[in-house]
Amino acid sequence: MARKGIGQVTRRKGPGQRKKKSRSSSSVRAHRSRVNARSRKGRVTPQDVNPRFQTSLGPIDPLKLSRGTRDRVIGALGELRLNPKLSFSEAAKRWHVTTRTLHRHAESALRTDNSGRVHARPNDRVQVVMQIPTTRPGEYQTLVTRSSKERRQIGEWWAAINDAKAGKFARLNAFPKNTFIDGTRLPTGRFEAQRLLEALESEGSKFAGPYRVRAVQS
Repeated sequence: MARKGIGQVTRRKGPGQRKKKSRSSSSVRAHRSRVNARSRKGRVTPQDVNPRFQTSLGPIDPLKLSRGTRDRVIGALGELRLNPKLSFSEAAKRWHVTTRTLHRHAESALRTDNSGRVHARPNDRVQVVMQIPTTRPGEYQTLVTRSSKERRQIGEWWAAINDAKAGKFARLNAFPKNTFIDGTRLPTGRFEAQRLLEALESEGSKFAGPYRVRAVQS
């Protein structure tokens, strides 16, 4: 048994000193293989790719905050489609949701490229319950939209109704006739639009349009 030389001092660990833990190379390889496997399946989350997605919420917008979480998720998806240069985290900030919440509610509508950047798919199958006015003041027809295409159609229809309120019917005339959403035809005639506008004015509606929505789990 070897003896300690003269002058050698045995160092003892103090109460505040702890042994540093390091991840073994095998655990690192296992983690990378899991991330790569999920990436190939298109199911990798933003947190798996880049820690910068864990960011705080952006500047407060009362109009957006007044809407439900899933409604804000739909808004963020729409903005990601309109502006391809907008990053996933920036879209989350602008719509006051965390990146984790945005990914959880819209996972099927997102894809991750080879660089780890998250994009919105051109179309999705997220089901959202929206409402359109009827000719009776205060009564709305509930529609279940089953794709981003149907949500855009209702948004365009609402915009045409708002133009009609100002006496501009060009947008309404150009809207496709006999457009059905959830089995309900969207009114496009001038007489129909006038009756809807009268009902909205009677109830004092602010013409919120497509923002009069609530969401359902897909």
